[in-house]
Order: sequence, then C-alpha cells, then structure tokens
Amino acid sequence: MRHRVFAASIVVVLVLAACGGSSDEDQVRGTVDDLYGAFADKDPGQICDQLARDQREAVAKGGGAHGPATCEEVMGVALNCVGRGKGLEDADSATVTKVELDGDEATATVELQGRSSRLGLRKEGGEWKVSDLNLNRL
Repeated sequence: MRHRVFAASIVVVLVLAACGGSSDEDQVRGTVDDLYGAFADKDPGQICDQLARDQREAVAKGGGAHGPATCEEVMGVALNCVGRGKGLEDADSATVTKVELDGDEATATVELQGRSSRLGLRKEGGEWKVSDLNLNRL
C-alpha cells in the first residue's frame, strides 16, 4: 500500500511539472518577445493583442479626426508609414535582459540594436500585457 501511495505521489508531481505554467518572469518575456516579433512581422493585430486594454484604446484614439478606429487600423497605418524606412525588420532580435516584478506589474528591460529601453507590463485577466507602449522607445 505504501508503495502505491509513493508511486501515485511521484506521478502527480511529474504531471504537475509537465503541465505546470511558466513563471511570471517567463510570461513577461514571452509577451515582450511576441510584441517585438509582431513589429518585425508588421502584424497590427498581433501587436494590439499584446497591449493592455487602455493602451489599445489610446492607440485607437490616435486615429484622430478620421472617425472611429480600432487599434489594429491605426497600428496598420503607422506600420505602413514606418515600414517604408528601415528598422522594424530587426525588432525580432530584441532581447529581454531584465524583468522586475511587483505584484501584477512588471518592467522589462529590452536591448535592441545597442540601445536599452524599459517597457511596463501589467496582468489583465491572468495574462501579461504591455501597459506603456511608447513607439519612440522601441
């Protein structure tokens, strides 16, 4: 009987280890990697998927006097303008060098093309989202 309980305990531990989620730090790194990858791919939908709700709303308001717009529409126009120049193709080479966690908020330090910048994130609905997108810092 003792051996069965021990064996069952080992199985439970192994299953939990195999199915266990990533740490918050890993999830923050994943969100930042996905964001920069989406910029490299010039994918407005994927970019907006990585943003916190208020950031998506702020981007959508960037449509200005042209009427109601979505985050994806405004980001698509911005990517077309920026896409004529150089720079976005290398965004997927960005590296997260440091993650600082503070409850449901985090700061990721990102290195790209010899420059370092900080990106704020927060948890929304159990997922880490970028909370302070500033295109000048990317």
